[in-house]
Amino acid sequence: MRRLLGRAAVVTAAGLLAVGLPSSAQAANGFVMVDGLRLDNPSGCYSERPGFFANHTDQRVEFFEQPFCAGGVQGHLDPGESAQIAGVRSFFVP
Repeated sequence: MRRLLGRAAVVTAAGLLAVGLPSSAQAANGFVMVDGLRLDNPSGCYSERPGFFANHTDQRVEFFEQPFCAGGVQGHLDPGESAQIAGVRSFFVP
């Protein structure tokens, strides 16, 4: 009986790995507003110079000092926050 239960656990674990678990490589749910422009379900790096920014997603948005999300992180907005953003050249949404 122990051997049967052990095999069942291995088969179950292998099945979960084969099917896959939820991935974090999905777009954020919701939208961001960048100077009045709405971006639905954003994902990745955007080389924009946002002025007013509103984060209506379920993810934290990070702002970078250089285009293409290079350089240091200059700040972030958590879900539901909005702010006037200055001195950044790009932003990233996981």
